Amino acid sequence: EIRFTASALYTTNFSAPTEEFATSSPLLLHGNGTDVTVSTTDSGIFGLSLTMAGQAHLEAAQYKFGASSMRFDGDGDAVQTPESDTLDFGTGDFTIEMFIRMASLPAAVYVIYAKTTTGAEQVFIDYNGTTSELEIYVAGGVNSYSWSPSANTWYHLALSRQNATARVFIYCTELYNFTSTGSCA
Repeated sequence: EIRFTASALYTTNFSAPTEEFATSSPLLLHGNGTDVTVSTTDSGIFGLSLTMAGQAHLEAAQYKFGASSMRFDGDGDAVQTPESDTLDFGTGDFTIEMFIRMASLPAAVYVIYAKTTTGAEQVFIDYNGTTSELEIYVAGGVNSYSWSPSANTWYHLALSRQNATARVFIYCTELYNFTSTGSCA
């Protein structure tokens, strides 16, 4: 489950979602489908065309909701969307959230990496296993915070920005917040 929403869904601690995310968002990936399928559907309001790259595929052996999830082995795998104004949050509010599960704890892995077609980074979330840090970059500023996840455990991870304050939540509890005034175009 991955969802991009053009509003700040979370500003304080909250209860964990217990079912698939709702469809009223610009980008919504449930990861549902047949085992080893190399395509997925955007169930969001714009139905963006998606491409799975590398060895990314749907996996029926592990899933949070439905009967499968998206599997990435950490070596160049991605789900790519076309450049679209629908994902242009500018300096406004937004939420990026997902359920993630790492089979093993890698030295480093991008969880979300959003950039423009010219390669300009907009948002990234990565886990650095060497330093046990979650690194968050939002349009011009990177912040790193201690996080020690366990392998084979599902986590709900959310980045929510409201009025220039970005908050990072792990399993519904605010881990940290920081000032974020850059444009995510």
